[in-house]
Parts: sequence; C-alpha cells; structure tokens
Amino acid sequence: MLKLKEAEKAGETWIQSNKKDTYYWCALCVTSTGRIFAGNNDGRDDNKKGIWYSDDNGVNWTRSTNIFSCYSLYVISTGRILAGSGTSIWYSDDNGLNWTQSNKTTQRWGSFCVTSTGRIIVASLWGEGIWYSDDNGETWVRSNKTGSDWYGLCVTPTGRIIAGATTVSSTSRDGIWYSDDNGLNWAQSNIVGVSGSEWRSLCVTQTGRIIA
Repeated sequence: MLKLKEAEKAGETWIQSNKKDTYYWCALCVTSTGRIFAGNNDGRDDNKKGIWYSDDNGVNWTRSTNIFSCYSLYVISTGRILAGSGTSIWYSDDNGLNWTQSNKTTQRWGSFCVTSTGRIIVASLWGEGIWYSDDNGETWVRSNKTGSDWYGLCVTPTGRIIAGATTVSSTSRDGIWYSDDNGLNWAQSNIVGVSGSEWRSLCVTQTGRIIA
C-alpha cells in the first residue's frame, strides 16, 4: 500500500507504508476522527483480507475484528461506516472496531453513494442489480435495475444518480445508466456497453461534468 510522501505534492510522490505483503486493496475511506480504512479482498490468505485501519496517516495498519473480504467502503453523515464484502453488506458504529451484518447476505457489493435525501445506493458486482437503503444501511431493497455487474456510482448536483456496469459479454450490454427518482427506476444513457467495456468508476467535477 502506498501513501503520500508530502501532502503539498498533491500525489506527485509516493512511498510505501508498512502494509506491503498483499496487493488486493479495493477500497479506502476516512472518518471524521481521521482514522483511515482500507479494504482488502485477498482470497488466498485469511491473514491478509479484511478491513484495516490506520491512526497515523497511513504509516502503520491494524486489522479490525471481523474478517471478511472487502470490496467497498463508505462513511455516511452519521459516522457509520458501510462495507461491501464478498457475501454481505456490513456496518460499524464504533469507528471500525466491530461490524454488524445487514439483511443483505448474498453477492459481492461494490460502490456506495448517498442521495440528497439520505438514501444509500449500492451496486452489486455479481448480477443482483442496484439496491437502496433508507435506514442507514441496515436493510436493503432492490430497485428495478437488475442483472449485470455494477461498479461505479455517483450523484450529480441536480440529484441524478449515475451507475456504470461492466459488460462481460455480448448479451450483457448495460453501459451507463441514470435515475431521477432517487434510485427507484433507471434509464439508459447513450453509452451502451460493448463486450469487454468496464465502467468501474464515476466522479463529478465542480462544474458538474461527469467523468467515467
């Protein structure tokens, strides 16, 4: 795992932290206390996978108590941390020391995002579609967008939610979709997936431009 050598370099120079024995790092987040979390999904070694945290700006790392492969992390406004694993969605209310399993106990879970109403959206990596939660991640409901492997999620300043899929075959051509009703229903953009295309990350600039 790498960390910034100097903040003022803005990503130009990097040095390696003490956590360098595995390379399956899939997610990062920071809580309001300054604790940094990193998710690892190394399926080869149970001693490496899981959620790790650092209280010294990423120099040293400690693993949390619950051991599960982690694909995504997100901190909501209450301070609760959400984690998407290979089998479930988990949450922590004690700054990542302990984790509770939600009612969603299947599939691999990728990106999270939160709408202006506080609704949490999560994308399934293995064909279960796009889901949402109105109780801070404890229970989940599936939207009308099913199937495909969904990775990237973001919310624009207007409240539109954007989702990107990984197109794995000629019969799975989802591309990039959007929702204007808080994630209940989804429409396809002009980006239709072609075999092998992967829309894994999305972000919105200060001007409102969306990058995929």
